[in-house]
Amino acid sequence: MLRSSKIAGVGLSLVALCGLALVPRQAHAQLLGSSILGTLNFGGYGGTNFYEPANGYVPAGHGPQPTAIVIDPGVEFQFADGYSHVDADLTDNTVTLTQYGSNGGTLSGSNSWFISFQNLDSANAFTGAYLIASDVPGATFSLSGDTIILSQPGYAIQAQSVSIKFGLNTVQSSDVPEPGSVALLGTLGVTGLGLLRRKRRAVR
Repeated sequence: MLRSSKIAGVGLSLVALCGLALVPRQAHAQLLGSSILGTLNFGGYGGTNFYEPANGYVPAGHGPQPTAIVIDPGVEFQFADGYSHVDADLTDNTVTLTQYGSNGGTLSGSNSWFISFQNLDSANAFTGAYLIASDVPGATFSLSGDTIILSQPGYAIQAQSVSIKFGLNTVQSSDVPEPGSVALLGTLGVTGLGLLRRKRRAVR
C-alpha cells in the first residue's frame, strides 16, 4: 500500500510540474530603457526639428535629445520658447504630450505641429494604440512599425495647457508555452514514465 501511494505521489508531482511548464508567458511592453528618436515640427517652419538642441529650443540642462532613453518618472523630450512649452513623457506603455504657456502664461492657440517618436531598438516596436484622454483640438495619432506619429492642424482656444495621452501595445501577451517549457514537458514525461515503470516493478 505504501508503494502504491508513492507511485500516486510521483504521478501527481509530474502533473503539477507539467502544469507549471504550460503556464502562458505574459509578455511585457519593455519600452522603458528603449532609445527613442523624437521629432517636433511646427507648420510654416519646414523640416526643422525643434527637439534638436542645436536649433536652440531645448531647455538648458535637459537630458539628451533628439535621442532619449525612456525613463519613468521623467520627461524625455522638451521644447520651450517665449510662448509655450511642448513636453513629451513616455512610460512603459503610454505617451503624454502637453503644451502649456511659458512662465505661467495662457495659450491663445498654436500653429499646427507634427511629432514622431521612433523606437531605435526595434523595427516592429508597436502593435497598437488607444486614446486615453485628449483636449488638443483636432489631434490625431497613428502607428507605423517602429514609429508613433502625432499631429494637430492648429487651434485657437484659450487655455493654460492642452494635452493628449494614449496607450501603446508594444508586445502582445502570448498563450503559447515557451519553447523551453515544451521541451521541459517532454523531458518530464519521459523521466516520469521511467520512474513509474521502476516503481511498478518494485510493487511486483
